[in-house]
Amino acid sequence: MLQFFIGIAQSEEDMINDIRKKHELVKQWLEKGMRNPTIEIYEQCHDDEEGNEDVSTSLIKYYYQGKELRYITHEHEPYASSAILTQYYFWDNELFFCFQSGHDRYTSYKSNDIQNVIKVFDKRIYFSDRTAFRCLIKEYKESIKEEDGGPSKHPFDQLDSLPNQKVACNTILREINSVEYYLELLKLSRMQLKEKCMSRNAFD
Repeated sequence: MLQFFIGIAQSEEDMINDIRKKHELVKQWLEKGMRNPTIEIYEQCHDDEEGNEDVSTSLIKYYYQGKELRYITHEHEPYASSAILTQYYFWDNELFFCFQSGHDRYTSYKSNDIQNVIKVFDKRIYFSDRTAFRCLIKEYKESIKEEDGGPSKHPFDQLDSLPNQKVACNTILREINSVEYYLELLKLSRMQLKEKCMSRNAFD
C-alpha cells in the first residue's frame, strides 16, 4: 500500500517537472519571437441600466507560434487601485498551466479602526488532461499610512519570500475564468455583441 501512494506522488512530481519544462520553452518563444500578440480583444461593459460606463478595463491577448496557440493573457483592472494579470499556457492546444498575479489597495473597517491596506497575491494552477491537479497560492498584506505614500517594503518582494500554500483547486478555479471563455471570445472576435456588453477588436 505504501508503495502505491509513493508511486502516485512520484507521478504527480513527474507531471510538475514536465509542466515546468514546457513553461520555460513557451517563455523562451515569447522572448524570441512572440512578443507581439496575434489577436487582441478589448472588453467594455456598462455597470448599470442607465448605461453609465464601468471604470474597469480588460484586455485579452492571444499569442501563436505558427498556427498553434501558445499563450493567452488577460489584463484586468476592476477599479483604479486594483490590477490582475492572468496568464494561460498551452501545449498541443491543451492548457497545461495558469498563473495569476495582482495587487489591490482598499480600506478596512474593523472595530472603528480604519486602515488602508495593500494586498498582493499570486496563484498557480497545474493541469493534466484538462483537469487541475495542483493549485498553489501566496498572499501578502500590509497596512499603510497615507502620509507615508505607500508600504514600507516592496509588497511583491515580500510575496516572493513566502512559501506557496497548497489549496483545493475548486477554491481558486471559482475566481479564474476557464479557458473555454477565452476560446469562445476568440471565435467571436470579429463580431460586435452588444447584448453581451462587450466590444471586440481583432487583427491578424
